[in-house]
Amino acid sequence: MWRSRAQLAALDIGQQESLLRSLLRRCPTWAFGHKILSELALHGDNIPLAYSSAIIYERLAQRSPTDRRDALTLIGRCFLRRGECDQALEHFLKARELAPETPQLSEEIAAAYILKGMHAEAYATLKTIDPASLSAEGKAALSFLKGKCD
Repeated sequence: MWRSRAQLAALDIGQQESLLRSLLRRCPTWAFGHKILSELALHGDNIPLAYSSAIIYERLAQRSPTDRRDALTLIGRCFLRRGECDQALEHFLKARELAPETPQLSEEIAAAYILKGMHAEAYATLKTIDPASLSAEGKAALSFLKGKCD
């Protein structure tokens, strides 16, 4: 098997997905494996695989609020990538209930609002984040929205 992270990192996304799938066949209740597979699949634009892995991750993560938040966020990202903004927003808001002070979740919520054309709501959401905690994308969105909302 793999001896180092460097060897794993040298694989392309498809190879990494394949390796994770084979590991998950042997250990289907490995929640973290489903999380990583979902993230890899999202990165590789394999939305059906990302969604199915995120759903399994959510089922396995019921006892951990942090894992449940991460699973709901992944599911929300899948919906957002499919253009299903209402479903994405529903999952992001559920995740925020578990971790209200998470800037990344607020940015995800703002992205869903922007795609729905709800610019004032997106702007208000981003304004609640400490500017030092905003990602580059969050700062760009805030700048874009400031012009629309002021």
